[in-house]
Amino acid sequence: MAWRSLLGGLGNVVLDKPMDVAIHIESLRPGDAVKLNNLVEATGRRFVVIYDPSPIEAYYKPEAMQVVKHGTKSDENTTLRKLIESVKNTLKELMEVRNAWVVIILPRELYEQVQRGKEEDVDLRQVLDNLERDVVTVNLGDEVFLKEIIKRYSGCDNVSDDLVRRVMGFDSYTFVAKYAGIWLRERGCKVEDVDKALRESAGEPKLFFANYIWGTILGKNMDLAKKVSVPLILHAAFGPIPEGITYITKAGNEGGAWRLIDRDNLAKSKLEDLREDDLEPIAKWLSTSHEDLIEETLKELVGLQDEETRKHYIDHGLRNLIEALKWGYEKVGGLGREVKPEEVVTNLLIFVSERLKNALKPYANCWKRTALIIGLASAGIDLIPRIENLRKDVVKSLGNALNRCGFDDLLLVDNEIPPLIMNLVLNTRALTEAFIDKYNETIEEERRVLNIARKRDNLRSGEAFYGLGLASIIANAAELNKDVESSGADVALHIASFAIDRVVSPYFIMLILRALKPLRNKAPHRYLELLAYALNIERLNHTMIRYIFDELNDILDSYGDTVKGYAWSLVYAIIAYANLLREYGGHFNREEIEDVVR
Repeated sequence: MAWRSLLGGLGNVVLDKPMDVAIHIESLRPGDAVKLNNLVEATGRRFVVIYDPSPIEAYYKPEAMQVVKHGTKSDENTTLRKLIESVKNTLKELMEVRNAWVVIILPRELYEQVQRGKEEDVDLRQVLDNLERDVVTVNLGDEVFLKEIIKRYSGCDNVSDDLVRRVMGFDSYTFVAKYAGIWLRERGCKVEDVDKALRESAGEPKLFFANYIWGTILGKNMDLAKKVSVPLILHAAFGPIPEGITYITKAGNEGGAWRLIDRDNLAKSKLEDLREDDLEPIAKWLSTSHEDLIEETLKELVGLQDEETRKHYIDHGLRNLIEALKWGYEKVGGLGREVKPEEVVTNLLIFVSERLKNALKPYANCWKRTALIIGLASAGIDLIPRIENLRKDVVKSLGNALNRCGFDDLLLVDNEIPPLIMNLVLNTRALTEAFIDKYNETIEEERRVLNIARKRDNLRSGEAFYGLGLASIIANAAELNKDVESSGADVALHIASFAIDRVVSPYFIMLILRALKPLRNKAPHRYLELLAYALNIERLNHTMIRYIFDELNDILDSYGDTVKGYAWSLVYAIIAYANLLREYGGHFNREEIEDVVR
C-alpha cells in the first residue's frame, strides 16, 4: 500500500507532492504525536510517517505474523495481547498527528483477529472503524501487483509471466520483486542472469540476495571482490560506512601478491589520489543502509555468523565470493589467528583506527571540523548541525568547523556520523591522535569560543560539544606527553563541563571522563567541576557512581592544596558529594558515608 501510495496510484489517497522526510516507526508513546507535530511545524518540511508493527521476518517469513499458532496457548494469548495493546496505543497517538501524511500498514492477520476478537479488543476495533474509509486492501502476492513492482524498478516493459511466477515462489516475494527489477535495470532488461539466480536460489531469499551481491554489485569479479573484501566486512559489522573508508581499507595486487593498502601511502595521499573508478559504485552502495534481509545476508557471507552458514552458500555456487571475503576476514578480522565472531568487531576497530589515523594526516587544516565531529560523537549525537538551523552567534562561534572539509567522505555519510566512526571516537584515539600536533591552536580556539560565550553570559549546546571535541584533542596530547600547560587544561575542562550533562544517555559519561582524565593532574580543580556536572545526569549505574566517587576522593587526597586555592572548586566537591548521597546513597556503606560527611 505504501509503495502504491507513494507512486500515486490510489486516487484520493495519493501523496500530492514529493515528501522531504520519511519516518518509519514501530510504536509511539503518549505525547510523541505532539512532539512530532512541533517538529514538523518548526522545520517547515513535508513528512510522511509510516507505521508498520510487523517484524521484518513477516516480509520474508509470512508465518511470523501467525502468532496464535505457535507456543503454548498462554504464551500465544500474552503475545497477541501485547501486540494489540501496542497497536491500539500507537494508532490513538497517530490520529493526533495533524501536520504530516500518515501511512498505517496493518497485517491482515492482526486486522481480522481484532474484528472477530473479544470484548477487550473493542477499543482497537473502534479506532480501526474510524480509519475504515481510508483502508486499502492490497494482496502483496498478486501476480499483477508483483509484475508492476518489477516493471517500475527495472524500467522494462516486457517482464515475462514466467519471471514473475519464479518470484512468487519466494516467501519474501515483494523484496525479491524489487531486486529482480533492479538487477534487470543493471542488465539492460536482459533476463538470463536474473532468471538463473531465481531458479538456483530455490525459493530461499538469502540465496537470491547473495547472488544479487555477487552478480550485480561485484559483477562476479573475483579480483574486485578481494579488493573490497574488507569494506564489505566493515559494512556487515557496522552498517553504512563513509565512502572514503572503502578507499583506505581496499586491497591491491602488487607483483602477483594481494595485500592491503600501505599505511605510509595513506599518510601521503589524499582521497582523490586513492579513488578508483571501478570502486565508486561499490563505495556508494556500502555507504547506504539496505533492507534488513540484505544486511543479514551480507553478515552471513562475510563470516560474522558461523562457518556452517557459509557452507550453505558455497554449496549453492558462491565459492568464489566466500573465498574472497574469507581472505579479507583473515587479514583484519582475525588478525592472523582464529577468533570468535564477537572478537572481530574489536579487531576491525583496531585495524581501521590505524588506517584512519594515517589517512587524516594530509588534512591538517581540518582539525576544527574533526573537533566538532569528536565532540558530537562523544556525546552520542550523530547528526552534524546545518548552518541554516543554528543561531547566527553560534555559526560565528563555530566558524570553519561547520564547513565541509576535504576528508568529510572519510568520516561522514550524508552529514551524519555513522556507527563505525562513532565507535572509533568512543573506543579509540584515532581522530584525536591525528591532530595532537595542533594542541596549541586547539587551546587558543577553546579560549576564543569561551570568550564569545562569556560576552553573552551562556554557552550554547553546539559550542559545548565543539569544546568537548577540542578538549579531547588536548587531553590526548597531554597523554602523549605534549607540553600542555595548566591554563590550557583549565579552559579545556571548563568548556567540557558544559557538555557532559547534555549527553544523550548516561552511557557516554564514563567515556568522556576517561578521555579527559589526562588533564586531571594539570587542573584538578576543573576536573572536580566536570565530575559535579556529570552527576546532573539521571539513572547513572553502579560502575559510574563508584568511578565518580573514587575520583572525587582521589583528587581531594592527592591535590588538596591545589584545590584549596579555588574556593568555588570546593563548592563543586560539596555539590558532587551531596548529589551522590542524596540520589545514590544506597551504593555506599556506612563508613564511606561517614568519611564524606567528615
